[in-house]
Amino acid sequence: MTVQLADLSEHELPDEVDVLRRTQLETGVQLLRLVAEFARQHGEGTVDPVPARRPGRQRAVQLGGEGTPLVAEFAPAVLAAWLGLSSYAGGRLVADVLDLEYRLPVHWARVQALEVSEGHARFVARKTRHLTTEEAAYVDARVAQSADGRLSWSRFEALVEASIIAADPETAAARE
Repeated sequence: MTVQLADLSEHELPDEVDVLRRTQLETGVQLLRLVAEFARQHGEGTVDPVPARRPGRQRAVQLGGEGTPLVAEFAPAVLAAWLGLSSYAGGRLVADVLDLEYRLPVHWARVQALEVSEGHARFVARKTRHLTTEEAAYVDARVAQSADGRLSWSRFEALVEASIIAADPETAAARE
């Protein structure tokens, strides 16, 4: 049922916004869960190792960071086509979900509890992909409580960056 905006009173409008926001979060969570299942269904075991040795053939690749399972190389392009995304964006989506599920369990749990938006969680996943499993877990624990939108985006970005530096000071110093 579509609500006519002009028919909403000033007291009904905030309620309608709350309903839409919750629906948006639920839809985002469902999409991430479907992507996680898609990655499981297109895991390393679905790639025949003999043809995979030949050039141009599908092989199993690690899209996410350390500790994430391998996925059939061409699978994200299929998912991307279903979602109307580029192949690159499909690969990033799969990588982000794998990182959340296997490397950032606090963020993953908070996303599923509708406490953190998929955008905040995916940002942390992308920024921590180069870290070790332990370093990513450090960042996960340090920033997950602030990933619920209570901070401005620029403050949240700064918190994530500072946590990454604290987790891996040698790499941060080398990048300087």
